[in-house]
Amino acid sequence: QSMRSNSTFCSFAGAVMFLPLFPTEAKSSTSLSEADFRNIDAYIERELKEAKIPGASLVIVEGNQIVHERGFGIAGPEGQPVTAETNFFLGSVSKSFTALAIMQLVEAGRIELNAPVQKYLPWFRVADPESSSQIKVRHLLNHTSGFSTYAGRTHFTDSDMSDEAIQRRVRDLRKVKLTAPVGKRFRYSNANYSILGAIIESVSGQRYEDYIQEHIFDPLNMTNSYTSREQVKQHNLATGYRYWFGQPIFATSIPYPRGDIAAAYLISCARDMGQYLLALMNGGTLGDTRILSESGVSKLHTPEKKNLYYAMGWHVGQIDNTRKLGHTGITPSSCAGIAIFPEYQRGFALFINAQNYLSGPDVLALVTMIEFNVLGKMAFPVSRAPKVHTELAMLCMLLLGQAIGFALSCRQIYRWRKYPNTRSRKKQWVILTRGGLSFIVDIGIAVGMLWWIPLSRDIPLSGLILYAPDAGWLLLLNGTLAIIAFIVDLCFTAFLIQQSGHIIAGTGGALCRVSPARTT
Repeated sequence: QSMRSNSTFCSFAGAVMFLPLFPTEAKSSTSLSEADFRNIDAYIERELKEAKIPGASLVIVEGNQIVHERGFGIAGPEGQPVTAETNFFLGSVSKSFTALAIMQLVEAGRIELNAPVQKYLPWFRVADPESSSQIKVRHLLNHTSGFSTYAGRTHFTDSDMSDEAIQRRVRDLRKVKLTAPVGKRFRYSNANYSILGAIIESVSGQRYEDYIQEHIFDPLNMTNSYTSREQVKQHNLATGYRYWFGQPIFATSIPYPRGDIAAAYLISCARDMGQYLLALMNGGTLGDTRILSESGVSKLHTPEKKNLYYAMGWHVGQIDNTRKLGHTGITPSSCAGIAIFPEYQRGFALFINAQNYLSGPDVLALVTMIEFNVLGKMAFPVSRAPKVHTELAMLCMLLLGQAIGFALSCRQIYRWRKYPNTRSRKKQWVILTRGGLSFIVDIGIAVGMLWWIPLSRDIPLSGLILYAPDAGWLLLLNGTLAIIAFIVDLCFTAFLIQQSGHIIAGTGGALCRVSPARTT
């Protein structure tokens, strides 16, 4: 999911402090109280109202138990209330499950972190054959394979629901050029985790969905978590909302790209995510159930020296001088965020059934503010973006300007055809010069709207329309109108050039007839 660069969506700022992952004594001996929970609930309710967010769900864990859970607002246009059992798409939070599954297979001796991907997927290829053989499993987990953020966002509108969807998604990478040397730089990309999903299927002999269900959801008693949209349709899945010019509008017909499920499309609820966080906070165990060894969990949460901010499916950072592990995620119509604070032995998960990629309130900022609350500190109000962003206003003005210019051009063509006596040579060259300038402007607008702006946001235009419909459609309309204007101006200019030739030829012939001596 996460569109500015993914560092905007998902990275946690701050230097990493390498503190013990499982401290024997929590940093704060004072547990969160009922008064703390009331303050947190009041804060969220206030922020949801200010940000026009329809609904949210929260769970807080401490020590070895869930200490607070709460639903806020409505789960959809029918007005059903959000509860701790309301389901949400996890977005990129799904990556932590994929990383956990890989580490389980590592501990089972079936995967080696430093083995090349081609050991498990012999058919795996990217554009460069040498790079294809160099990418290792660890590179995928740490986002150091060289895949760009853009390469991981090309299938947002994919509707393939076949059992081969993940494999086909990975095979589609065969023409992709890496944007960084393998193993050298951090480049967040969904493509990395889609490949990991294919590796899980190849090594385990199970569908990715079945493996997650059997080895993570079932052992942790996550009975209200699902691996497909079809499964959850019979249950309580929140209806997502997208923002149009700052107003939340419930989303319909949102694609479900199964090929990217390992990166962004698992489904869970606050209560189940509490179980998940407790297991990871307590060395891979929940009660009598162990899903991973303590050292395995430590590896998941330890970044490489080349990138101190991302481990394996978890961002690693610092907030208020406290180490934190977490991840955020977005889908076209929802947001999610999870965090663990090892020093305090606390964690939380927050789900929101609205998404604001380019417009609307900055809902992901709410996740960061809740972190302060969970640490027992004061959270500040989330800073608000204007209801109509400057970018959207500029796109609207550009569209209006283009429409006026196009109307004037059409008027000029109409007058030119209706009143032949206005076709003087002088007027033709004035129009030709103006037409040449129009060509440059039209091409610039079309390239900028349809290619450069989406590329600068690391997302195809189709994905931008899905995640930011107001901005996406304005870009498309501006670009399309510019192309139409270019074609019309080009045809009219060609006609004028032809007419200019006739006038010049006719003038030359008249001169010859008047002054025949000058033709010798």
